[in-house]
Amino acid sequence: MVIGSVNPPRLWRPYSQQFPTLPMEMVAPANERYNCIAWSVGISDRWVWDEIDYDGNGNSSYSEFVRFYQKRGYTPTSSEKNADVALLGHRNGYRVQVKHAARKDFDSNFWLSKMGQGGIIRHQNLEVFEGTPYGEVLMLFRKIIFLIIL
Repeated sequence: MVIGSVNPPRLWRPYSQQFPTLPMEMVAPANERYNCIAWSVGISDRWVWDEIDYDGNGNSSYSEFVRFYQKRGYTPTSSEKNADVALLGHRNGYRVQVKHAARKDFDSNFWLSKMGQGGIIRHQNLEVFEGTPYGEVLMLFRKIIFLIIL
């Protein structure tokens, strides 16, 4: 269900099929240059997924995603209120499969998600993805900010 839109989403049909009850507002048009993982850490010039595969086995594991965020100055947090980024996916016993990342828009206190090759949506919370291909929240991260006092 689209609440508002900067323009009609090019990938609206796949969105509505995969996320039939997702209340969202489109806030940026489609851009194929980068994906949700890249966008969650402020990268907008390339697709980020394979570079997370630190051991080079062809699979980006959950622990490699955690390492990816930590290398960029993010630390795990249990507080959604204080989180800057959310990593989403599916758990099946000990197997964890990462599917998506969202980042907090502190101006509106909503979450923003880059939808694959599509646009960026604003959604009220992270629970909107439960029961969808993106799954549930796996981990929350907050950006560590260092202050240098002279």
